Amino acid sequence: MTTTTKNRATFWKCIGNHPEGADCNRANKWGYPLNLIRYVAFYGGEGVKVYSTTADQFGKTIIVDAPKSTWEEAWVNCAKEMAMENPFDEIVKDENGLWWGLILDHDDKYVELFQSDKTKLEMVQEGYIGPIINKDGEELWLECKSIARGV
Repeated sequence: MTTTTKNRATFWKCIGNHPEGADCNRANKWGYPLNLIRYVAFYGGEGVKVYSTTADQFGKTIIVDAPKSTWEEAWVNCAKEMAMENPFDEIVKDENGLWWGLILDHDDKYVELFQSDKTKLEMVQEGYIGPIINKDGEELWLECKSIARGV
């Protein structure tokens, strides 16, 4: 019989009166952030099991077990979906070679975008969402610490 080791992560799901008024991450030794744990709990994936404790008037603990490979694949997919929620009206490169996402609805607000030679998983774990593909097909990344390892 073959067994697959699963990594476990949990979070507190707010369903009532909670001082923070929101879901809360529980520390885990893999550094999975709250956004990732909720993503895996909702979308599932290969070998995912989701359990919960009995709820009280404040909320309940959600327990998510999944193989490491499923967590890693979900981390990249979660970051890609988060990047799709940040559409730019235009992506431009300045005279110094830096990339900027332009949001016209915010008084021409510029947001710096980054290129990297790292893997997608490494970029996500360091706190970037994407990739955002520019018109030349280059992969750019947007800083977003809520996806980073250990938050």
